[in-house]
Amino acid sequence: MATNKRRSKNPLEVHGALWLSAGGASLAGHGRIELLRAVAEHGSITQAAKAFGMSYKAAWDAIDTMNQRANQPVVERSIGGKGGGATKITDFGQRLIARYEQVHAVHQRFLGLIEQGAMDLDQEFSLLKVLNMKTSARNQWLGTVTAVRAGAVNDDIEVALPGGQCLAATVTRASTESLALRPQMAVIVLIKSSAVMLAVDLTGAVSRHATASKAAWRR
Repeated sequence: MATNKRRSKNPLEVHGALWLSAGGASLAGHGRIELLRAVAEHGSITQAAKAFGMSYKAAWDAIDTMNQRANQPVVERSIGGKGGGATKITDFGQRLIARYEQVHAVHQRFLGLIEQGAMDLDQEFSLLKVLNMKTSARNQWLGTVTAVRAGAVNDDIEVALPGGQCLAATVTRASTESLALRPQMAVIVLIKSSAVMLAVDLTGAVSRHATASKAAWRR
């Protein structure tokens, strides 16, 4: 009982930090991106540093490092002039902030999926289950390839489902090679709803389909 309580109170968790690099050198992480946001808001490295709770030197060193390592400057400073100079985020810097936030959101979702689907050590790990694919195809099954039969143009692929059912698919040879399909490989089978056909009398349906095809061909 004590072991079960310990498991429920202290589940395994996944944590990770996202960093951008340029030329193999660290460019920016969450902290530096937030610093850039502060500079954009206050228009001053001094004010941004105060709002961020760090010294001016540390803030300037971080920004200077980003300017040196990025393909383009992320912050520009103008000295003197009527307003006494200004600091602003460049267009490149603004795009960098926006893109980091987009990637960060995906990164956090991925960490959440891992934590939900892979941290139960009593269950077998499956990357496909973790990814939790979202597509427009509502009919999708996780299975295992049991056979790959090569044809002259297309290949026949058989997939076994967890419940014991078997699915058969015909794919091009190029698809077999690009997906590296092979027996014992875990796959997700996607079927468009428009591709599903239901028949009560399969023999009769096939016969009627063949007759209709011949009639259409004659016309």
